[in-house]
Amino acid sequence: MKKIITAAAAALTAAALTCSLMPANAADVIYIEENPDTWGYSAVQGDTNLDSEVTIADAVALQGYLMKERNPERRAVLTYANELMRYDLNYDGFIDAFDMVVMRKLLVEPESALTMSFTVDKVSSGVISSYNSDENEMSFGNLIDGSYREDTIISDTSALSSRLHELLTDEDEIQRYIDKYDDGFFETHDLSLDVAAQSCGEGVFTRLGSAARILKNTGDGLVNVIVLFSGHTYTEDIGLYPKTETLLLMQAELPKQLTDSAQAAGILDLSFLESDRNDQSYTSPDGNTEIVITQEAFLFNSSGTVYLKTEDGGYIRVSDIWTDDGAMPFESEGEWTENDDGAKVYGNGSSYSITWGEDSITLRHVTEYGGEWQEINISYDGRLLSRTIPGFPGFDSGNVIS
Repeated sequence: MKKIITAAAAALTAAALTCSLMPANAADVIYIEENPDTWGYSAVQGDTNLDSEVTIADAVALQGYLMKERNPERRAVLTYANELMRYDLNYDGFIDAFDMVVMRKLLVEPESALTMSFTVDKVSSGVISSYNSDENEMSFGNLIDGSYREDTIISDTSALSSRLHELLTDEDEIQRYIDKYDDGFFETHDLSLDVAAQSCGEGVFTRLGSAARILKNTGDGLVNVIVLFSGHTYTEDIGLYPKTETLLLMQAELPKQLTDSAQAAGILDLSFLESDRNDQSYTSPDGNTEIVITQEAFLFNSSGTVYLKTEDGGYIRVSDIWTDDGAMPFESEGEWTENDDGAKVYGNGSSYSITWGEDSITLRHVTEYGGEWQEINISYDGRLLSRTIPGFPGFDSGNVIS
């Protein structure tokens, strides 16, 4: 199977944390809410300004785009979700005057606009396909000979029932989707389905990154004419969410007009592009204060955030942290010691330490493994007192930011 990776998706989750106990001003506190049971992305042909309808404003936006000088080399650049998805209205892989012809037709007959969507629902039970985990790939057409896998595209209610019974085990849930995708739906659309498992919290992290795609041969090779990304939308740092283990049913609703002429269509798993996480929490010796540190690394970049957890389950964002070469210095392993002032210190001696002083908490961590140390000093009510960034660009070594 030839694999074409065109973009990363987003859908992120992460680690859960225990409790802490420091009151603070409510205006400064972040409270975590449970994520919705369904989410996704939809698109309407001609809706260039993404307001869910086709109007003269969309034609103005397309005209403005066409009047700008565009580098032809950008045709192959991964801008599908932002530009090609919006302006390539005849789905030939290019944005040109022919798309304006389609736009004029859509203004006269907006009901003729093609619609498509990628939806993810939480489900109670399901079966994970073997090629999900073994090949990091979900239901996606064979790009070598242009054919589809048998279960990639669902074109009628009979095929839908068969596929649902392969993926789900709860008959009530199966019936709900049979009712949703009836004969009327399949008159204009095809469907691609798959189940994914998502686990996060307490050190377990699996990102759901997936996309519904339609590829066509434009003469310049295979081009994405539709890419719909679907992932969790988190309003706060994903490292603050509680532990969850969830099964998800992904549904790509694709116009028959496009799938009939496509080289491949379906759902592609992008979770192999996920970043690494190592979220940690540390409790003071008296058990009254908890610090939560979220850490994420992708390729050679890494970053994190320091939070103070409040007694009512909220979080105060105190400081960001930056490291290099993918370093995530805060670990679960450590031991207690005592410094010259009698303060308790917890750390591993090589990449981080946390000093629980009488009036403040001092966090020290390396900027890269084996590198210099950065120091963050915070108050017990969640205020950043100072931060020392040795050798950080724009600051002199050892400069303190207050």
